[in-house]
Amino acid sequence: MSAGTARPKIRVVVFWVYTALLAIATHIPNRALPQIEIRWFDKFEHVSAYGLWTLLLLMSGLLGDRPFKQKACLAVFWCVVLAVVDESLQMIPILNRVGDPLDIAADVVGSVCAVCAFWVMQRLRKSGSDRT
Repeated sequence: MSAGTARPKIRVVVFWVYTALLAIATHIPNRALPQIEIRWFDKFEHVSAYGLWTLLLLMSGLLGDRPFKQKACLAVFWCVVLAVVDESLQMIPILNRVGDPLDIAADVVGSVCAVCAFWVMQRLRKSGSDRT
């Protein structure tokens, strides 16, 4: 296996491992989690976690060889699906958690921020390769 084919496979594995860890972390019973008493810190966690998820999805190559706008729309779409499913599953009584529409909104904000960051990274990489 050459290094060129290993990198995309590693990115896919990293994406799926992160997805699994995110799903596990968001379904641990609430009483088992450390409580952080900073107002709105939970929303920052959602923005960060789902922003990273979106960035890993975009970098994984799983969205195919599409134009950037299509990849961006697909990434945000799948983030919304994941966020809605995640918050819905948190309403299972045994988890002692609460599904929160504001968490979904924070997840989408994180996803959109990641799409913007990915776009900027692509532009910087492209402008850097144009100079050489």
